[in-house]
Amino acid sequence: MQEKRGVFYHTLYIDGKVKWIRLSDIYSEALRLWADREGAAEKNGSTVTHMVDRYVMEILPTLAVKTQEERNRQSQRLKAVFGKMLLKDVEPHHIAAYLDRRESKVAANREITFLSSMFAYAMRWGWCRSNPCTGVRRNTEKKRTRYITDAELKTLLDRASHQMACIIEMAYLTAARKSDLLNIRLSDIQSDGLHMIPGKTRDSTGQAMIFTFSTRLRDVLNLSRKLRRRASSMYLFATGDGTPQSVSGFNSAWRRLKKKCDLDDIHFHDIRAKSLTDAKRKHGSDYAQALGNHASVETTESYIKTREVNTVEPLF
Repeated sequence: MQEKRGVFYHTLYIDGKVKWIRLSDIYSEALRLWADREGAAEKNGSTVTHMVDRYVMEILPTLAVKTQEERNRQSQRLKAVFGKMLLKDVEPHHIAAYLDRRESKVAANREITFLSSMFAYAMRWGWCRSNPCTGVRRNTEKKRTRYITDAELKTLLDRASHQMACIIEMAYLTAARKSDLLNIRLSDIQSDGLHMIPGKTRDSTGQAMIFTFSTRLRDVLNLSRKLRRRASSMYLFATGDGTPQSVSGFNSAWRRLKKKCDLDDIHFHDIRAKSLTDAKRKHGSDYAQALGNHASVETTESYIKTREVNTVEPLF
């Protein structure tokens, strides 16, 4: 129940929008009407749609922007399948069936992990007593092993636009994620290096990073600062109106570049993998862990081990 201009309303989150239902301008009467509406919902039982909508309204805004976009997409797919089911009626075999029938097995794993998180909140809210996702075996995932060679990286840099080439070079030198690169501000370039708070830690540990200047990093930053942008823009990689390059706009340019280079099988994230793999080969695991901003060396090892190739001389 919320008050607006002296009137009390029952607010619901439906299909991505907040719906305001007028109750009364008298608090006691509004409270009774609100209790009647909530009681009816409790009696009928909460559905998966109710759970998803409450999560989207209360929990989702506390997460990183990129995570919010991903969760919104996942929530629509989950509601299309489970939305009308009562929480108490969802059972492990329903979860298993979803995992089996979803064409993209990796996406199915991510969606069920998200559904499990929402059920955990529903248990906390008192809407259900158990989590049907718990104990259901996820689909087997094949780790990505694609390693971008030095020659392929050079091809990308040679054929990219000036802005894209700078972003690719920065991605390789810093192992930074796409969203972090696109949001670099001019003020982040300071006398002691490039300052960055990776998005994956911004809402948790807030672990800041400073990339000290090497000749190659200084060169790419100087080139980046010479890119065309509005004088009022605060961003290193800006669009024509001075705002940061959007992820969708960047993805379109990246797809065109891949096709131009005949490298359709690579992902932009593979540049980070190459960076961390090369970092370990050159300076060891501790350096690769620091560059990747990972909490443990185990995380770094699990990230790059499938891209490593041992070169061994034959016995004779």
